[in-house]
Amino acid sequence: MQMVVEHIVKAFHADFARIWLIQPGDRCSLDCIHAQYKSGPHVCRHKELCLHLSASAGRYTHLDGKVHQRVPFGCYKIGRVASGKDEKFITDTVTKDLRVHDQKWAKELDLIGFAGYKLHSKDNQPLGVMALFTQHVISPEEDQFFETIAKTVAEVVQISYAEEALRASEERFRALVESTSDWIWEVNAKGVLTYCSPNVKELIGYNAEEMVGRRPFSIMAPDEAERNLKIFQRHVKEKSPIHNLESHSIHKRGHQVILETSGMPILDSKGNILGYRGIDRDITNRRHADETIRKSLEEKEILLKEIHHRVKNNLQIIISLLNLQSYRIEDKAAKQAFENSRQRVYSMALVHEKLYRSNNFANIQFNDYVKTMTTEIVRASVDISKVRLEIKVEAVELSIDLAIPFGLIINELITNSIKYAFPDERKGKIQILFKSVKDQYELTVIDDGIGLPDDVYFQKKGSLGMQLIHILTEQIGGSIEISREGGTRFTIQIDKPINRK
Repeated sequence: MQMVVEHIVKAFHADFARIWLIQPGDRCSLDCIHAQYKSGPHVCRHKELCLHLSASAGRYTHLDGKVHQRVPFGCYKIGRVASGKDEKFITDTVTKDLRVHDQKWAKELDLIGFAGYKLHSKDNQPLGVMALFTQHVISPEEDQFFETIAKTVAEVVQISYAEEALRASEERFRALVESTSDWIWEVNAKGVLTYCSPNVKELIGYNAEEMVGRRPFSIMAPDEAERNLKIFQRHVKEKSPIHNLESHSIHKRGHQVILETSGMPILDSKGNILGYRGIDRDITNRRHADETIRKSLEEKEILLKEIHHRVKNNLQIIISLLNLQSYRIEDKAAKQAFENSRQRVYSMALVHEKLYRSNNFANIQFNDYVKTMTTEIVRASVDISKVRLEIKVEAVELSIDLAIPFGLIINELITNSIKYAFPDERKGKIQILFKSVKDQYELTVIDDGIGLPDDVYFQKKGSLGMQLIHILTEQIGGSIEISREGGTRFTIQIDKPINRK
């Protein structure tokens, strides 16, 4: 641009010529002479669009850093050219033209002509102004030539801005590449590396220069290389992105490195694939940590499984002891008490048995548990041809904290139904219903027998079984409803664990 203004001064005998470019205001709080104006036509109203003197030649260059470095956008003849709709401002009477603010100064310099040409982008956004003063009348031919020069200058400015933006972008990218701990790469459609960031050395021990020209599969074991090559070729064929692909590479020092690869296809204007550009991240430590956690969990699962197994065995021993003792007892009431205790222990032992045989050591399938337990209770307590069992339990998983109390409650309710509902040879049906109702679990045990006697309570004055039902229901935070119409119905509701306070 400096060469342009010098050529204008020399070739067209201009008194001086200048090029101003629009940039952000940078001297507003320093020594800009325009900052002193607080009112009037020359007040700086657009600090974000200040005209910076970028090139000057002739009698007054004003590149000494002191005066006329900046012109407010929209003020004076230069600022008005930049902000106005007209492409140019030209006059041959600068000493009389009211648009020239300093006519006295122009007269002292014997100036006659002035021409200012707006510099704008292809989308008509203002870039700046090219201006010149002469001591002669500007001819139409000179005006036309100056317009051509102004257009050329505008194109040069746009190119320089684009190059500057590209340099800044490249610098940002370079800083990003050099600061990241990951390996950034680019390969062609055959998988040959055409670019490697310097950090490749931190990951696999090879310099970028050593890897460019090679396939990344060349530092893998044969089977791993073959597997990854097939995956890469499939992606190339499909022109699809690569997401979080794990591979095992061999470090230059010989040890294994686990890398996670992601990349995007590079396509030409016709959609043909040219290669891939992506990033590799070392996840070796993460995978080792995952493996450590996995082994620790396995050990804890084995330990927990063994605990359930031992608890179940211990409870089974108690059941066996109760059975042995009951054989020696002739009193029917005492014998029944032992049988009731055996069934209660069995209901608890069954929970641990289910957990031991399950892959989930925290919860059990409640429907399977109820079917097994109740079938055993009925079989051991009454002729199965006499009492029909109907079970409708939703397939839900319950924790041991809920499964054991619910199991004991069901045990007591079934035992009571068998004891009171079907005397003599009376036949009947016992229903066990369990379902999820909104934020609650609901257990219902129904029999169609003669009904629960009025003198049977489930509170402190009742039988041991009824007291146990009451205590267990309170323990899990539930409520009980009893209906004696057409048999007996017990309904127990509790809030689901997630809704408990």
